Amino acid sequence: ISSLFFLYVCFRFEIDGAQVGWIPPHVASLLTPYTDVFSPPQEGAVSLCSSLGCYDRRSEAVDEVLQKLRQESSLSCLRGWRDERYSVKPRFSDQPLMWMERAATSLFGVKRYGVHINGYTISDSGEISMWLARRSATKQTYPGLLDNMVGAAGDWETMLIFITF
Repeated sequence: ISSLFFLYVCFRFEIDGAQVGWIPPHVASLLTPYTDVFSPPQEGAVSLCSSLGCYDRRSEAVDEVLQKLRQESSLSCLRGWRDERYSVKPRFSDQPLMWMERAATSLFGVKRYGVHINGYTISDSGEISMWLARRSATKQTYPGLLDNMVGAAGDWETMLIFITF
């Protein structure tokens, strides 16, 4: 963890008592009006309300809040909204407790996982050449720049299927 992390007093983000991320104070303050979704910060944590007892209800309720914040607030990361769902879970191998829009995961300190594939060839003389891809000029992030050959994000089952084909 970077020393910059400790400049902030972040709140644990918890679902059913399991920590799934870290919420900075300025984000926690934006969540306080949504008492039907988030409990007020207490004992160093912001929790999802226990009444949102299942994956779908949690995901939909949080997404509604995020859609409102996207329209109302100046959170620059939400300008990168992609309609891309990321699993929210305590550890890589755990079952997801909900999904969250990719652009919002940094607001909640949610762990994100991905696979990147690079390719290379070795010539008869032993010289190694690396294959590179160029991102689309219309790509939302880093358009036109060099990149991995393949990249994928999401839960481990999806990534495993992706890299085996």
